[in-house]
Amino acid sequence: MRRCSIPNVASAGVFAAGNAPVEDCQISQCARGVAASQFAGGITLIEGNEFNDCTGTAIDLPARKRMVIGNRLRGNAANINANANANVVLGEVVVCGPGTLPAAAANPTASLVW
Repeated sequence: MRRCSIPNVASAGVFAAGNAPVEDCQISQCARGVAASQFAGGITLIEGNEFNDCTGTAIDLPARKRMVIGNRLRGNAANINANANANVVLGEVVVCGPGTLPAAAANPTASLVW
């Protein structure tokens, strides 16, 4: 999924499974921005997206291999859920406003919160 706009979805704006890239999208006012399946194999790349005003978690990654790079998160109830069983790489994530990132994003050069 590339270069799309997804507003006002009652569940996940994008449900990613397998080798599914989600790139350069604007996802707003959804219950969850991106939800990745814990049962699907492959690697999910989530890059260069904007997640705004999601009522739940903007990026929900329960398990498997995920790479999250260059995303902007603003006004979401929760920003990123990365289960301890997930193999998640976070880099260049910018959170505007209150919020925290999971321990995987603890490197101060990888992520910013402002």
